Amino acid sequence: MPKNNNVISSRSRRNRYKVRICNKDMRHIMVVHKTNKHIYINVTDLTGNALFTISTLDSTIVDMVKGKSGIDRATLVGETAGKRLMEKGITTAVFSRGASAYVGRVQALAEGVRKSGLVL
Repeated sequence: MPKNNNVISSRSRRNRYKVRICNKDMRHIMVVHKTNKHIYINVTDLTGNALFTISTLDSTIVDMVKGKSGIDRATLVGETAGKRLMEKGITTAVFSRGASAYVGRVQALAEGVRKSGLVL
């Protein structure tokens, strides 16, 4: 039975994206995961060790995100993640959006990180 062309194209697109991420110079990777209510960032180095994780559920920003829209929440999470990376002396990172399109909350998250001074 032939496979669905949409599945094949999404897999090949994901693999092309992974190759581009892995071929970057020794930078840290910001992996984004989003659900219907929350958005998460996991920052790792190239060896796979997690530096930190931040989300809308993080105790430092949970009070600031209450009552805000999803895009405003994502921007706030991005700014906080960028500030934490700058405190650790990291100035560049690779933004891995996974299978999510670069629109809406994912785009707002990246803009928040850039606003804090980090180069993606």
